[in-house]
Amino acid sequence: MINNIFIGKSLLETITSALYENPIILFREYVQNSADAYKKAKNDGYASIDDFDINIKIDKSNACITITDNGYGIYTTADFEKKMINIAMSDKLDRSQYIGFRGIGRLSAMPFCNSLEFVNKKKGSAQLDKCKWDGSKYRNLLNSDATDLQSFFDIVKSIVEVSSEASDGAIDDHYFKVIIKGYSPEIAEVIESANFKQRLKKMLPLKYSDNFKASQKIIEKYNQFMSEAFNDFAYSVKLDGEELLKNYSDSKHVLESDIVFWEITGKAGPKKEPGEKIGIMWFTFNKKPIANNDDNDYGILVRSKNVLMGTNDTFADLCENSKEHISTYRELTQALRGVYGEMLINSTNLKDNARREWFKTDDNSYYLKCIIISFMKSLHLYRYKASKYFNNKGPENKKLLKEALINLVDIDTNNIDVNSFYDIEKSDDSNQDNDEIQSYLYATEDIPRQSKTKKKTYDELMVIIQEFFEKEGQFDMFLKLRAYVKKAFN
Repeated sequence: MINNIFIGKSLLETITSALYENPIILFREYVQNSADAYKKAKNDGYASIDDFDINIKIDKSNACITITDNGYGIYTTADFEKKMINIAMSDKLDRSQYIGFRGIGRLSAMPFCNSLEFVNKKKGSAQLDKCKWDGSKYRNLLNSDATDLQSFFDIVKSIVEVSSEASDGAIDDHYFKVIIKGYSPEIAEVIESANFKQRLKKMLPLKYSDNFKASQKIIEKYNQFMSEAFNDFAYSVKLDGEELLKNYSDSKHVLESDIVFWEITGKAGPKKEPGEKIGIMWFTFNKKPIANNDDNDYGILVRSKNVLMGTNDTFADLCENSKEHISTYRELTQALRGVYGEMLINSTNLKDNARREWFKTDDNSYYLKCIIISFMKSLHLYRYKASKYFNNKGPENKKLLKEALINLVDIDTNNIDVNSFYDIEKSDDSNQDNDEIQSYLYATEDIPRQSKTKKKTYDELMVIIQEFFEKEGQFDMFLKLRAYVKKAFN
C-alpha cells in the first residue's frame, strides 16, 4: 500500500512562482476568487447582496495589501481548512459560471511576501477562521540544499498554520479577507508605477463607467446573443475605497463608425450542427483609420468571462504566428491602434491556459484564432482601401472602399450608412499633426525622415505595387522589393 506521496519542492515552485511571475497577476487571482465564491454562494441558495464588493487596500508604509469581499465566506471551519491547505483542487464544476477553476491562484502572492493570510468570517458565527502561509519559510525551503523529495503533507505542514479566534465584530458580519504582509520590492514597483490603476482597470472583471453610455448597447447585444447576463461577470471592485471601472467613455472611445458587432460562434459539430455561441466582439473605428492618441485601451481586448486575456496586441500576435500572411507585424499593430473594442467570450469549449495568456491549444481555440485572423484581414483591407480612397476619391476607389467596409461590418445588422463613409469630418487642431503622420500605410515606417510630399507619393506607389504582386500571387516578392526600396531611401 502507498502510505504517502513524495513530490519535489520544485513542483511547489512551479505551481506558485512559475505560473505567476508577474506580480500584478495576484490582484486578478484574488479578485476572481472573491467573485467566484460569491457566485457559488448564490448558486447554493444564498440571497444576492445588493452592495457586494471587493475592496483592495494598500498600506505602503507597512508593505501590506488587504483584499476583502463582503460575501458569505466559506460555510464551515472544516471546509475552510480543506480549501486553504489543498492545492489544485476546485469544486467549481460548471466552468461557464466561474472565472477560475484550478484552485491554485490562492497562492499567487506566496513568492512576493513574508506572509500570506486568509481570514474567514461566517454570518452568525462569533469565530474567525484563519490560515497563514509563511512566505519566508517557503522561500527558504525552495532555496535550501536539503533533499528535494518530501511528502506533500510535510511540505505544507512546515509552512502553514491554521487557527481560529474570537471575532471582535458583529455576529452577523460576513466576509473573506486576504492579507499580504511584507510584500516584495517587485510588488512595490508595480504599485508605484504611474499606470498601476489603469492596468487594474484593464485586467479585472469590472463594470462599465456611466460615462460610457454605449455600454448599454454592448450589454444588450451580449445578453441577447449569449442568453445570459453580462453583469453576472461585472463586479464592483474598489482600490482604497475608489471604485474601479472600465476605462471606456463616449467622448474618447466611440469613433465615427459608432459601436458595431461581430457575433462569435464556435466550430460546427461533426454532423454540421451549429457551433456553440461563444461571445460577441464590439469595436469602433474612424472612416479613415489612423492610430489614436490613447495608448492604454487601443485594439480589441479579449476577455474570458470579462477577465483580460493577453494584451492590446494579441490579435496581431496571433496573426504573426500564423502561416497566413496579412501584413507586417508593425502594420497590424498600427491597424489595431485605429480601433477600440472588446471580444467578450464565455465558452465551455474554450479553456483558459494556466497563465490566462490565451486558451489551451485545441481545435476550438484554433477555430477562434481563424476568426480573429479573418477579422484582421478585413480590418487591414479596409484600412488599405480607405487610405487609397481618401488620397484619390475616384469612382473605382469608392467602389473598393464600399466592398472593404461590407467585408469588415455587416452593414444591415449594424445599421451602417455606407454613404457617410465617403467623407471625413475635419479633425480638430489638437489631432491634426498626429492624423497626418499616422495616415500613411507604409511611409511612416519606411521613410520617416522624408518630406510629406515624398511620403504621400511613396505610399501611392507602394499601394499599386502591392496590388500587382497580390494579383500575381507573389506577395513575398512585394515584401522583398519593399525592403530593398526602404534600404535605398535610408
